[in-house]
Amino acid sequence: MRESYEQFKKRNVEIFIVTPHDEEYLMKYKDTLSSYPFPFYGDSTLTLYDNLGHQSLSKWKLFIHSVSSLFKGNFTLPSNAQDKKAVKEAIKKSDVEVQGGAWLFDSNNEVVWHHIDKSPNDHADISTLIEKANSL
Repeated sequence: MRESYEQFKKRNVEIFIVTPHDEEYLMKYKDTLSSYPFPFYGDSTLTLYDNLGHQSLSKWKLFIHSVSSLFKGNFTLPSNAQDKKAVKEAIKKSDVEVQGGAWLFDSNNEVVWHHIDKSPNDHADISTLIEKANSL
């Protein structure tokens, strides 16, 4: 997403990330997160996730998915040591079962499009997000 940030910015689309972390975690990794051109917010109680209809995978399904991704070569950790440390801590301490998503709101804060991930690899495609942003 950060690689495509300028494409969204020129369309006057604001991006922000909501994570299932608490403020303490976000502050601890502020330097790592500051490499992103958009803000991060924590929802450690999962209130927003729940209200928007996001799901959590069972630990068993997540384990199967992780092992499968590992064997397929789809699971990699960041090469940067600090980013790698942040990812490992998130895996240990956070609700990694929570599936994310992408939401587009118009200037009246009405939802115009959304995608809720069904698995860790089921993300909205950047080109789809840009296409939808063009219609705002």
